[in-house]
Formats: sequence, C-alpha cells, structure tokens
Amino acid sequence: ATVPSYESCSTVAFKHGRTETVRPATNETKAFTEAFFRANSGKCTLQRLLTRCSEKHKQLIKNAGSGQGCDRHLYAMKQLALANEARGGPAVPELFRNELYDKVHHFTISTSTV
Repeated sequence: ATVPSYESCSTVAFKHGRTETVRPATNETKAFTEAFFRANSGKCTLQRLLTRCSEKHKQLIKNAGSGQGCDRHLYAMKQLALANEARGGPAVPELFRNELYDKVHHFTISTSTV
C-alpha cells in the first residue's frame, strides 16, 4: 500500500504566497515501487517506470507552484465555513465534516525543501 505523503511546494511567486501541498504518492510511484521489489523486473523496465515517476512529479510540482493545487483552497474554504457557522451562519458543508476528508489530510510521510 502507498502511504499518504506530503511535500511542500513554494508559491512565493504570488503575493503572500507560502506553500502548496504536493502529493507524491501517485499511481506512477506505486507502479515503480512494485516493479522494484519484483525479482524479475529488468533494468529497462525500472528505468522506464522511474522516468514516468519523475515526469509525473515534475508536473505535480509545476501545478502546485503555479497555483493549481487544491489543498490550500480547500483549507481556506473550510476555515471560512467554520467561521461563518460560529457566527450563526449555515452549517459547515458535508465535504468538510466527512471522515474521508480528514483521512486524506493526515500524512504518514512529510517532507519539505522550502
């Protein structure tokens, strides 16, 4: 199984930019890891899968760094919903109260180069 992983990505190019979440546990990473631990995986196969992992990771970093990530947007929306509810406004949407939402925001591995 692939564990939930967090990697920060700088968004300093934006006014008040800080970080965005990159989720490096991808299908490409899983495929490479499984092949790596199979005894019969050849060098060419591993090289091809590792290249796919790297390309996917570069795309995730590019998306996050250019403001195309979703984690910070969802965090802000949840905080606004909680504040509105505390002031007597509508209830926090089900999305933010769902157990799965909490699970996908609990990271087993966290790394940072920022």
